[in-house]
Amino acid sequence: MHMTTDNTAAGDIASISGLSGKRAMRSASIAGRKSVWVGCVIVACVALALRLIHLVAIKENPFFYHPIVDAWSYHKDALRMIQSGDWIGKRVFFQAPLTSYFLALAYKLGGVNLLLPRIVQILLGTFSAVSVFLLGRRLFNQKAGWIAGLATAVYPLFIFFEGELLAPAITITLDVTVFLLIFYYAKERPGWRWLVPGLIFGVRALATTNNLATVPVFWIWLILLGRELSWSRRATLRSIGVFTLGIVLAIAPVTARNWIVQHEFVLVSSNAGINFYLGNSGDYEHKVRLRPGPDWDEFVNQHVLKGRKVGPEMSGYFFKESFKYMREHPGDDLKLLLYKTYLLLHGDEILRNQEIYAFRAYSPVLRVLLWKLPGKVGLACPFGILLPLAVPAAFLMLRKRKDAPTLNAYLLKGYAGLYALSVIAFFVTARYRLPIVIPMILLAAYGWTNFRVWWQSRLRWVVLAGMVGAYLLANTNLAPMPKEMNPDAYYSLANTCYEQGEIDLAEKYYRKAIELNPADAGSWLNLGLEIYETQGEFERAMDCYRKAIELRPDYAKAYYDLARLLALGGRSEEAKKLYEHAIRIDPLMAPAYVNLAYMALKDRNYERARRLYEDAYRIDPQDVTALIGLGIATFQTGRPDEAIDYLLKAREIDPSDPDIYFNLATIYSRTSRNGLAAEAARKAIELNPEDSQAYLIYAESMKLAGRTREARRFLEGMARRYPDLGSPERALKLLRELGRSDKEADPR
Repeated sequence: MHMTTDNTAAGDIASISGLSGKRAMRSASIAGRKSVWVGCVIVACVALALRLIHLVAIKENPFFYHPIVDAWSYHKDALRMIQSGDWIGKRVFFQAPLTSYFLALAYKLGGVNLLLPRIVQILLGTFSAVSVFLLGRRLFNQKAGWIAGLATAVYPLFIFFEGELLAPAITITLDVTVFLLIFYYAKERPGWRWLVPGLIFGVRALATTNNLATVPVFWIWLILLGRELSWSRRATLRSIGVFTLGIVLAIAPVTARNWIVQHEFVLVSSNAGINFYLGNSGDYEHKVRLRPGPDWDEFVNQHVLKGRKVGPEMSGYFFKESFKYMREHPGDDLKLLLYKTYLLLHGDEILRNQEIYAFRAYSPVLRVLLWKLPGKVGLACPFGILLPLAVPAAFLMLRKRKDAPTLNAYLLKGYAGLYALSVIAFFVTARYRLPIVIPMILLAAYGWTNFRVWWQSRLRWVVLAGMVGAYLLANTNLAPMPKEMNPDAYYSLANTCYEQGEIDLAEKYYRKAIELNPADAGSWLNLGLEIYETQGEFERAMDCYRKAIELRPDYAKAYYDLARLLALGGRSEEAKKLYEHAIRIDPLMAPAYVNLAYMALKDRNYERARRLYEDAYRIDPQDVTALIGLGIATFQTGRPDEAIDYLLKAREIDPSDPDIYFNLATIYSRTSRNGLAAEAARKAIELNPEDSQAYLIYAESMKLAGRTREARRFLEGMARRYPDLGSPERALKLLRELGRSDKEADPR
């Protein structure tokens, strides 16, 4: 027989008041509805007030308007979409795309405003807190609703991540929505009602895909639910199928889009392999701390050194390398899994891009709610408190195996357990652990609203022992709370400031990163490249590059940038040696091949130039500069048709580059294809009206093609449009000389 899961105080109100019949039921219903609304309002007010205080306070921190790493990537993707109008893209998604689309929609509706999406996120967080209050009442009882709702409202990690341009605010809201739909909409009936929670669950996978690991929990729970509610086997299977169909329908458009744009089967995104490798290939602490900079560049390029491409093939390479390590080091791999399990259950909030505890300096809310008492046995708030408080629920689930609240708890526990395993399978950070907190809060509320049940049991000492064990697991060997942001966060902050055109701020934060980590070769290099070289202070820039090389003698990028400036200063032989050294360190550095090839082209060593441009093209087939250079060098070695093919490939990649059309015009002209030469020269002029040589090629080619009148009209129009340019007039003079040309244009 089915037992209701909404154990509110309505029945108690009816019996205490002495009312009878319909009147008693009506009064109980009104009282119940009133308590629900009162609870929703109070929880919403608490949640919203804390989030608004936090949001106003953190506007003063430098990262608010200068997001870094993943947040910056999401932001740039969103900007690209709204500025280009291309909401599809041209490559397989590297990161799960939902956060980028959320930001793009916010920017489209409200302008590019980094405050607006955060306001939306705190509203989502408020909705989540109210929803957890409702879930607690529905799944367990009224007291559980109050405990769970208020705990969600004040949980500091929810508040923190709702102030960042990252995925957690969206994922937590979607998780809660799935549970709301199941328990308020789909649970009572099998069949098509389960499509909607399946769709939302699938959409949630477009933010972080590892929630798909929990799908079996829902299947098993639906089987148990079907038995509880006496569904037929067919009805149960139909519900499972419909729920799964919803997931597929949500994800399929993204999978299809990935196939269309790059002809690769990628379910959602291609970053799974590299993330799996970070957490499963040994040297865990070093690899999970890799951040943007030379170490990260070296790490992510290793697959290309072994002949793999970017995208899905890269992901496959890193998965293969991870499994190889696991096969060859089973003992170390087991220790690593146990260590990651310990990290998941430990009270420390592990950073990914930014030190979380350092934000306490900006937020009074975090100062009160996020803290640690470090030491051999200390206390970490909040997770070090939550974990032991969730233990009694496990006892209740064993003791009350057949009542409805216990069945509800099975879904929460199963979801949290499998989700936790999906995190452990990769690597552990506070951001990735956060989705298990909502189920844990609900389970803790379930356990403590049934305090008398387990306390009066003969096994209460087992429960207490479990709580002590969980406390010790979460709160031993707590590290001190960092007061300063991590140096690599300042490096990324400086990089963001530079990309936003704030050069002074960029210099400030590169120097801050160097102050905290004087051995940071990446910050020294970018200080030279983005600050001093941008401002024309080449000697200071070169000093920075030399410092980067001193700190990291294998830093190919530093050798490359130093070589560039030496070449600009006329020190070609020194520059060549440095380019060659950079290539020996990093054989994938296409720009070094391109610059060496250009120097060979200037020296009229066309065969060497062609070989170097070919190397650059093999490394990066999308490099337009390499294709143009390859076209010029190939033409100079006597293969004009092959040269034209290279230039046409370049035109496919970037049809707006005037140098492509100029060099096409030159080669067509030299091979007496005058009509084609004239068309290419005209396009070069339209893209770059100041190109004097293109006017001469155009005039001569049009004359030889017998289209003098058309050429004259075009050149006269350009002369009127650009009266300060002499080039159209010189071209008109050339037309009047009956095709004679004293000047020969060389390819560039």
